[in-house]
Amino acid sequence: MTIGLGAVLALSWWALRVPPEPVYQNKTVTAWAREVISPDPNIRSNATVALQTLGTKAIPSLVSASTNWLMTSHPDLYLFGSMCEAEAFGVNDERMPMWKARRDEIFEEIIMRDRQTRGPSYVRVFGATP
Repeated sequence: MTIGLGAVLALSWWALRVPPEPVYQNKTVTAWAREVISPDPNIRSNATVALQTLGTKAIPSLVSASTNWLMTSHPDLYLFGSMCEAEAFGVNDERMPMWKARRDEIFEEIIMRDRQTRGPSYVRVFGATP
């Protein structure tokens, strides 16, 4: 009975475990993704070819289920920032100031809320100081 339960648990763990990150030429997808932004054009080119070769197998490793407070509280900041950057590379360059203005409004809102929620900041010293 104990051996059977152990076998079931082992098989369950094996089935539910996270798949390993794909590897191409002895480098992981994460390592290739970091090299895409290298200042060296040869390294960038090799990384691009590697990620293209890995294809859709690389996608689960590049997508993370984790998030941060900024993405949770202000997803529109990511949207407008992305749109601003995308317009710089696209055909509609004249729309870039609109997206930048929307992004900057959200930045100002975050800064204002931060200032409203902070209390007075000072250090109180007790006793003699040198």
